[in-house]
Amino acid sequence: MNMRTLTNDSTRFFQSVLRRLASKARRSAESIELRAIAALDSGGPFSSSHADQKQTIIHSTNYNMLTSESEDYYAEQYWAQILPMLPVKDSIKSILDLGCGQGRMSMRFASRYRQADVTGIDISEAALMTARSAAASEGIDNVVFTCSEIGEELKRTQSRSVDIAVMTEVAFYHPNWINEFARLVEVLKDKGLFIGSFRTTYYNVLLLLKDNRFADARRVMNSSSGPLSPGREIQFSWIHADELRNVMQASGLEVLSVSAVGSCSGIPGDPHALISRPGILQDHERKILMEIEMSLNTHVPDAGRYVLVVARKSTSSTSPVVFP
Repeated sequence: MNMRTLTNDSTRFFQSVLRRLASKARRSAESIELRAIAALDSGGPFSSSHADQKQTIIHSTNYNMLTSESEDYYAEQYWAQILPMLPVKDSIKSILDLGCGQGRMSMRFASRYRQADVTGIDISEAALMTARSAAASEGIDNVVFTCSEIGEELKRTQSRSVDIAVMTEVAFYHPNWINEFARLVEVLKDKGLFIGSFRTTYYNVLLLLKDNRFADARRVMNSSSGPLSPGREIQFSWIHADELRNVMQASGLEVLSVSAVGSCSGIPGDPHALISRPGILQDHERKILMEIEMSLNTHVPDAGRYVLVVARKSTSSTSPVVFP
């Protein structure tokens, strides 16, 4: 066997491996998308044409935000970006985490503000059971996890009663968030904080282009919600960082920070995972990656899987929400 034959055989072998890996990555991404729906979506009003979306979300396999690869890294990145803007501990009495999943953010807030009443809501009872167990094991007793939809919870929450409202990685699976946001602002106290993260248009376009889905990528570029896969009824939403800033300001909120989450890295199936996966790095490598992303995130807020906004309610927040 000569060198050319060996080279050709090696090329065919590696091409075969790459094809299998690409196929596996696509299946992984789709599986992650479906699993994440159960843990992150908080429900809300569903039109009759999409009445099955809520049940699809609830019955999807849970994606555990406490144990899945790299999620501890991103929770830490969220917290590092949020922490500098959090109020002093003694001033906070009420915190509401909308679409809390397994409670990874609820528990962080409850641990910091031990004097506050923290409420986490989600439509996935399975996710909430995990959250309750995790809180109990950590000795966190000032958080309550309730099975509810965003709209229902906001209706029964007293106006100007919440110090901090949290809604991370929820709006992507809940396109009607924009219709409920005015009420969310109402339940915030004057000077109360809203902390939310939203799927970026850029990331969705990148995800589709990775699979050569050019028509879908163009459609996503020219819209703010809809299905990502042809023939699927599940609706999603996405947004540009500048549009998100406009929504916050139109709602009477002062924007304190807009930044990316994971500008250079991702979980399995992400386009960014081809750059770096925190879950498979050594500790010293993760530390360097965190330093790099923390330095870049505010400069490239659209570059991450999610864009994080921290905004404060002014004393005259009466403007209606106007989607850009």
